[in-house]
Amino acid sequence: MFIGGGVPRRELGYGTAAAVGVPVATAGILAGCLALAAYGPGPGMAWTALGALAAFGLLGWCFLNEVITFVPAALTLWALGALLSAFPAAVLEDRGREADCAVLAEDLREEATTTTGADGFTHTTYTTYHDYRLDCPGGGPSHLSTTDDAADAGGVLRVAYDPTGRVDPRPATDAGAHELRLPLILLSAAVVIGVGRTLLYGVDG
Repeated sequence: MFIGGGVPRRELGYGTAAAVGVPVATAGILAGCLALAAYGPGPGMAWTALGALAAFGLLGWCFLNEVITFVPAALTLWALGALLSAFPAAVLEDRGREADCAVLAEDLREEATTTTGADGFTHTTYTTYHDYRLDCPGGGPSHLSTTDDAADAGGVLRVAYDPTGRVDPRPATDAGAHELRLPLILLSAAVVIGVGRTLLYGVDG
């Protein structure tokens, strides 16, 4: 019996498994390494780098070898980036502490990121960082860097920080597990679109 654009059930099953498995596996790899970075042994940066390399590398390989199609791959890529950004906030909500810190100084720093688009043209984006030097009570952090203009020199900034020092501090308003909703929504969309496309058009449709 043929369904999904005339594709045999076995091939259709492989396509459906890939549509579900690639987003879930890549996110699982990254989330696992981020958890080890926050809670496990060894240097956190090493686990984060390993997770990012493995997850983004696997996703790229699957896309280049047509295991996953463009739209689900793009949504999964977005989800991985969102997870990489949101996970530290969830850790801070789990075990972080908050302190009202005096802002001793504020420095502005601009970083340029250059990419080459599919059109062959080079695009450069600039991100401004606010680097704060802090005086926090109770052994809190002495520095904080954020893209938000969170405070002025001479003022007070409420900071969420990890007492173990494995997660970078951030303004307390930015710390929260609710940020994990975006990668979950994106992964769900990637799976639904991938499975729906496979069922409607088949593996090669």
